Amino acid sequence: MSFLHRLSFKAKLLILTFFILISLAIIAGVGFQNIQSMKERLDRLYFGALMPTTQLHTMLHLYRDRVEITLLRAPELPALHGISVALSEIKKNWHDYASSYKEPGERPFIDYTSGLIESSERAVLSLLESCGTSCSDASVHALLKILEPTQQALLDLIRYENDVARFERQKLLQSYDTTLFRFTVVMIGVMLMITFLSLLVFRSINRTQIALQQTTQQLKRSNKKLEEASYTDTLTTLYNRRYFNIIFERELARAKRTKSVIVFMMLDIDYFKQYNDTYGHLEGDNALKATALALKALLRRPGDYLFRLGGEEFGVLLVDTDAHNAKTVAAQILERIRALEIPHASSKVHDHLTVSVGVVYARAHEGLSGDQLMGEADKELYSAKEQGRNRFCLRQLS
Repeated sequence: MSFLHRLSFKAKLLILTFFILISLAIIAGVGFQNIQSMKERLDRLYFGALMPTTQLHTMLHLYRDRVEITLLRAPELPALHGISVALSEIKKNWHDYASSYKEPGERPFIDYTSGLIESSERAVLSLLESCGTSCSDASVHALLKILEPTQQALLDLIRYENDVARFERQKLLQSYDTTLFRFTVVMIGVMLMITFLSLLVFRSINRTQIALQQTTQQLKRSNKKLEEASYTDTLTTLYNRRYFNIIFERELARAKRTKSVIVFMMLDIDYFKQYNDTYGHLEGDNALKATALALKALLRRPGDYLFRLGGEEFGVLLVDTDAHNAKTVAAQILERIRALEIPHASSKVHDHLTVSVGVVYARAHEGLSGDQLMGEADKELYSAKEQGRNRFCLRQLS
């Protein structure tokens, strides 16, 4: 043990690696033939069945979700451009599948399916070229009829590959018990031999391992801080525009699933440029920080999100709420900012710092977009400014 303690960490790992390699060499020498036989069956089971099935499912998904759905839901030219990409992906997946090893009896159906895929591709491309800016319903439905045999052929191949997988699994199970017994006998002896040696080495490197764990924890904490910094505005410590984009899309999608009300507000400090000109940018930064703190103190629910969108502009996202609460929160925001009593001699609406707020709310549905929410909130903010600032304007979206 004293000898091991004097060795470097690298030397200890080399010793342990040496013993493990010797043990593996013994196991490999004794059981090479059995492993080789099992490996061939595993290769056939995994690469001959699972991987091809995955490729076939991918092609079927591309036909159904990227080609058919696009043609049925949005048969306009901009949306149809994505079909060409889907066709390229189908062609690549089919090439990978068809070029892998196949039994002689499998080749005729592979060639038949290749012909279907090529004819389907030609039909789709021909439709895209002839449609112009939009495809008629008749053309779309005619094309879908052409695609049906191709999809059926892919389904037949999936069933066939699954049958092959089940057959190979039965063969593997038949030889598993015998192989397992042989290896168990060998491995018991080998593992008993290396257990003692490994125990000595591991006990020797235990202290080093503890130090490594401590370092790892410190790195995790540092990485977490860096991640938080990437989503946080350095001046106000609010979420920044980058994180706003992530949260906004996520919460809008969730609201659509639950058919719940979503509220978005855009806030702008009134006459902030004049404030900076009068008091200086340092005081302007202090005003931004004070505003952020007031908003954070007000918006404390788990479903309340507060962002600095840029400059003197802030964003508020409220989920799991209603129109009444939206009005209440908007009014409270105005009151909280005025209550800060930050002098603003250059303001044309008040002696102290104030904000204008544009509010939109809607019960989320599939047709509602993030751009629509932001655009309408910006319009309401503009209306609040046009009506004299230091107020909020609210609008419900249908």
